[in-house]
Amino acid sequence: MVWLSDNSSLSALAEMSLIDLLPTIYGKVHLTQSVLQESQNAGAPLALRKLTSDLPNWLILVPDPAELLLEVQHLGQGEATSITLAKLGTHPTTVILDERKARSVARQLGVPHLGVVGILEEAAALKLVKFETAVAQLRHTGFHLSERIVKEVQTRLSKRPSS
Repeated sequence: MVWLSDNSSLSALAEMSLIDLLPTIYGKVHLTQSVLQESQNAGAPLALRKLTSDLPNWLILVPDPAELLLEVQHLGQGEATSITLAKLGTHPTTVILDERKARSVARQLGVPHLGVVGILEEAAALKLVKFETAVAQLRHTGFHLSERIVKEVQTRLSKRPSS
């Protein structure tokens, strides 16, 4: 499985000092040239700019696709390139993204996707974080969270057998 991340997820995890969850859970994570450019924008959070100024060995830069799918034209460049690569690529790919419109387009195109809350759920299931603590950290970054999704994850985690 190839993991391809958009900017917002990298940003949130970097700001929370939980960016190491990505290589711990998924190994290598790819990002497009457009996502890298967004991550280095002067308006991007400092934690994200520091992360992407000298890419760690688990974060793999890939070129943008030559052409974008028509369905992604209205999205931000990072989301558009990530979804296009995932859809047209030769390897099964899951896109890590959080923007609602982008998730909707990914769903319509049949592109598997996961957001920060999903990553935190996996990390909690692996006992790498406490879900409620991580969600509180995420809220502190100003990240918009759906209370419905948070409650659904809490319910799923409570039904898991404890080890």
